[in-house]
Amino acid sequence: MLTWLLDTVSFASRSECGEWSNAHILIDQLANGVIAVAYFTIPVALLLLWRRRRHFLPSPWLFVVIAVFIASCGTGHLCDVISFWAAPYRAFTVVHVVTAVSSAVVAVSLPFAVRRALTWPTPRQYEVAIETLDNELKLERERFGELEEQLDELRQTVENTRSRGE
Repeated sequence: MLTWLLDTVSFASRSECGEWSNAHILIDQLANGVIAVAYFTIPVALLLLWRRRRHFLPSPWLFVVIAVFIASCGTGHLCDVISFWAAPYRAFTVVHVVTAVSSAVVAVSLPFAVRRALTWPTPRQYEVAIETLDNELKLERERFGELEEQLDELRQTVENTRSRGE
């Protein structure tokens, strides 16, 4: 199966199709190479975020699918580089299928994840909540202080009553 996927005998490479100048080859190969490297870098960052902050993400599994989608896009550009020199187009089709499936999953799932993420409180809402809790805490501390004073007064009254023998 792998041999069949990687078979290049039945196909012509891109270099055999048309007339390519050295400059055009260089630009095409460099552009696709740089794009592929960028596409391979992004999933690493996403997977690092997924690994370290999975509990905070709205749909942790979606980060993995997005990483697969982006990496498969990069692999597609790598295929463009390879196809200039060799033509394992059946293997490239597998890459395209992975890209298609992962992109469809992302396209369908992402709006739900975004809608869910938009329900999260904003930084300002967190600030207001903290401010409110701080104010409530101040009031409770004041109330606690008043209760301590009342308790001290009551203890003093009890102590005075005992010392007078009542």
